[in-house]
Order: sequence, then structure tokens, then C-alpha cells
Amino acid sequence: MKRTEFLTRVSARLGRNGVPGDSPARDVVGVPEFWSQRELSERERVDRFRDNLVNLGGEVHLVSSVDELRDALSEVLGSLRIMRVGIWNDRELQELVNPVLESYEVSTWGIEPASAFVDMDLGITGAQFGVADTGTLVLSCGGGRGRSVHLLPPVHLAVLRASQIKTRLGEALQELSSHLTEIDSYVHFVTGPSRSSDIENDQSIGVHGPAAEIVIVVENL
Repeated sequence: MKRTEFLTRVSARLGRNGVPGDSPARDVVGVPEFWSQRELSERERVDRFRDNLVNLGGEVHLVSSVDELRDALSEVLGSLRIMRVGIWNDRELQELVNPVLESYEVSTWGIEPASAFVDMDLGITGAQFGVADTGTLVLSCGGGRGRSVHLLPPVHLAVLRASQIKTRLGEALQELSSHLTEIDSYVHFVTGPSRSSDIENDQSIGVHGPAAEIVIVVENL
């Protein structure tokens, strides 16, 4: 059956006469100009990211130095009684957090098999971007940045620079698309703890991913 014949039959069943024509022209493609040109200061982006993620059930710690970052990490690990930690095989991230992890059982992506991260209590990653409008983390995974680190443990903790927080998701997508020749194999957009709902709309937390999402935002790094 030809396309025109098929569409004509559908149109007739809907009570419409004639042969369907081409789709109407669109005068505007993409987001409205007033939205795409909206600018926020770094302070506003950080505050909006924090507020939106907290409203989704996440936890955000704002710190202004490496020492404060380590203090916040130590406090989180202690309060949750963490014993086993998984981490990206990322030198910059490890330099920031390794002094805190000396007394913990640590598994590093690429050194330990992926199956090891099933038994981790908490996974530590960096992030490529945060999105202020939605409280979203953008994680580009590949090489030493394995996705099992943030998907398998029940708690995910991300370290994010304030300068990495974009106002809109489109900004993050645009920057990712500008590196398509070298983009990693997997890009994950994480917006709060994992949520799943069944056919009766009963919501469960942590079924298909971490039940807790914690972000430490470093404002002067």
C-alpha cells in the first residue's frame, strides 16, 4: 500500500475529506528566543541547581575549598556508615578525595571488574555538567569513567565545580555536540534518585539505580 493511499484511509476513518497534504510549515524551530538567551550568574546557577535537586530528593553540599570538600565527604561517609567505596579511575577526582578514603575499602574502575561495584556502598564520580533549570547531572562515561560506578551502588556521590553548572540543558547538549568526534560511548542524564512507577503509579525509589543522590559543589576550584 502506498503512503498516500494509507493516509487517505486514515483520514477517512477520522471523518476528514481529501488527501492529507504536507505537514504545515513551522515558523519557529527550537526553544523560544527569550528562553535560549536567558542568562544567570554563577551564583544564581548554583542556587537554582541546589534548590531543584533538593526538591527532587537529592542532597547538595556547597563548599568553597578542597579542604571543605574533604570535610563534607568525610561527614557523608561517616553519617551513612559507608564501608566500601567505588570510584572513577580519574586522576583529578582521585587527588581531591583519596586522602579521605584511606580508611575505606576502595574499588577503582578499570582496576576492579565491573561486577565488584555491585557490592559497593557508595560510588564517587565527577560530572561533565550540572543543569540549573532541572537539577540534572550530565555524566559522560568512557575510559576510566565507568557507568557501573554510579549506577550499581545504592548511593551516588558526585563532585562538581560551580563553573560546570549550565543554566539550561541545551547548553550542555550544545557543548557535548561540539565534540562529537571524540564523545564518549555513553552519556547519562541523572536527575535525582532513581524513581520507578508500576502500572498503578505506585512509586519506588532505588529500584533501577541509586536510592540516594548526593552532590558536592565546589565554588572556588
